[in-house]
Amino acid sequence: MSRIKKPLFFIFLSLFFIALQSSVLSPARVGTLSPDLNLILIVYLGLYSESRSEVAIAFGNGILMDAFSGLPLGMHTLSRASAFLLMKGVSDSFYFKNLITHAFFLFLATIYTWSFIWAAFIISGRNDAEIALSGVGTQAVVNTVLGVALFSLIGKVDARL
Repeated sequence: MSRIKKPLFFIFLSLFFIALQSSVLSPARVGTLSPDLNLILIVYLGLYSESRSEVAIAFGNGILMDAFSGLPLGMHTLSRASAFLLMKGVSDSFYFKNLITHAFFLFLATIYTWSFIWAAFIISGRNDAEIALSGVGTQAVVNTVLGVALFSLIGKVDARL
């Protein structure tokens, strides 16, 4: 039963975070202090995932973020999926179960995903590439602070499942 509960929990949490991030905590309402809850969850899954279902969840999160963000399709899907794979790859090489490494990976993942989107804008010749980098540092700090707290909460529920 645990094999079913964990993926369902993460799917529910993904949908809740995306709805919250797209409505109440959207950049239009909160500005540069808007957290990227979806990315925080993807980093958590990348560091702590134990099954293949988390890959599908990370990929699905990217698709949903593309649908709600207004960015060209594929921007969030590719950036989130690659961030997940990077986190999964480094999780075997580092001791990541402390606050410092959580903060480091959350900060790094935020900078990485926005750099990915910025590079895609540059490559595609879009003239709004500078918009992609506005507020990235602030969002990286917000994601780091909020993400460390969310890691603790998600970890407690995850351990019970």
